[in-house]
Amino acid sequence: MRDAKYADRDREREEMEAQLEKEEAEREAEREKLAEAELAEWKDMFSVGEAGNEADQEISESQGKLAEFIDHIEQQKVIAMEDLAAHFGMRPQAVLKRIEDLMAMGRLSGVIDDRGKFISITNEELKEVAKFIRRRGRVNVSDLAAESNKLIDLTPKPLPAAPANAPIEIVG
Repeated sequence: MRDAKYADRDREREEMEAQLEKEEAEREAEREKLAEAELAEWKDMFSVGEAGNEADQEISESQGKLAEFIDHIEQQKVIAMEDLAAHFGMRPQAVLKRIEDLMAMGRLSGVIDDRGKFISITNEELKEVAKFIRRRGRVNVSDLAAESNKLIDLTPKPLPAAPANAPIEIVG
């Protein structure tokens, strides 16, 4: 008798759950219909112009800024993170992160010293140092430092001159 009573309760609960699931599915279908109808109403209010123009422009600008960042570092050869941050309107931590990322990507090579300066080293200079190590075999740190000072040029490079026919802007 108890088993029949529990079986009746289970069956009633299952019927109620099935009914609730059916009602929920109907409500969900109704919500989807309303959402589709609203979308159809709003769709006519929008127009699509030239797609991707602004994004392309932003990408172009950011690549130009990145190229300027790399060129500036390579021209200066030795530059403090704070100076670089001030020049490009960035935080020193962001400059350090960008330099590390560029080095990992192979777009920039050099070392960061313990005083917060980045020393840019060209691939040619790195090859010369490697050639020295191969030629000498075993090298101690002081010999490597002395030869690196000879092989690696730390003087800033002049900015590229403007072409002769380029307009000159006079600010005054």
